[in-house]
Amino acid sequence: MTVSSTTRKAGPFAGNGVTTLFPFGFKVFAKSDIQVIRATAAGAETILVLDSDYLVLLNPDQTANPGGTIQYPVTGSALPLTFALVAVGAVPYTQGTSLPTGGAFNAANVEAALDRLTILTQQLKEETGRSAKISLTSTADAASLVRDISNLVYNLASIQTVSGAITAVNSVAANATNINTLAGAIASVNTLAAVSVALSTVAANIAAVNVNANNVVAIQTIAINITAIQNAQLNALASEASAVRAAASAAAVNLPNLTGAALRFLRVKTDETGYELVSSVAAPAFYGFNLSTDTLSLTLDYGRGNYNANDFATFTMSENVTFEVAENNLRMVL
Repeated sequence: MTVSSTTRKAGPFAGNGVTTLFPFGFKVFAKSDIQVIRATAAGAETILVLDSDYLVLLNPDQTANPGGTIQYPVTGSALPLTFALVAVGAVPYTQGTSLPTGGAFNAANVEAALDRLTILTQQLKEETGRSAKISLTSTADAASLVRDISNLVYNLASIQTVSGAITAVNSVAANATNINTLAGAIASVNTLAAVSVALSTVAANIAAVNVNANNVVAIQTIAINITAIQNAQLNALASEASAVRAAASAAAVNLPNLTGAALRFLRVKTDETGYELVSSVAAPAFYGFNLSTDTLSLTLDYGRGNYNANDFATFTMSENVTFEVAENNLRMVL
């Protein structure tokens, strides 16, 4: 007897709502040596029960024609479209061959025992082949590898958020100088607030000045002039702060000179270093995405009509772009 198959796995078999028989081609000693797992589209796995959830029909000669057929389900509807089935070896890790001492050995028994050892080795290889492992030259240990993987899984949502916003992150980094300039203008805004408080104090003391009835007209004139001065200073400081903010904002977006640019449009430069003035600009197209009913694909609505963004799981507006799905993320290809 020999073990000709080098694998201990069959499938995964994708459900189609029709097929109920699934073949496997590796040698086993009994139908209980097969374990069958059903998986959802999201990857959730369920270990099925022999003779309850599924049946195993073995080929009569496991040496000349190893393997057999799995019937799933025993009764009821066939495996749905969004599910998959996989079978692996489940030979018990025991040694039941007993050889007599000082007598002749039965060759068939010895070969069967060697076959079992080979099969158990293949089972271990199939399991370890699905495990994460460190390289031979790494100085890390298995515990540190598991810890790093756990940290990545724990922070996956944050990593995906940063990845999805990488354009905005790079834009902020590119405009760090302008942001620092804007931060420096905060001192001028604070000065404006302090002057406002001082002028309010002057206005509050006008009533005390009015106690001198003989100088009511002169005092009222002073009060009017104080209000005018107060408003003038406030307006001047507010204008200065607005100018600083406007200059910082304009510098941040790299706007061109707008003098004489009436009725023209801003357009992003082809090298994406800023904006330029053009005579017209085309209306961008709308791209809206939803998950299909069977959850296996994305649907795209595209056009230049009227769309409600709330009808889509995600959307964008752009021009002359395509999309791809990579590593479970939707990406725009310019």
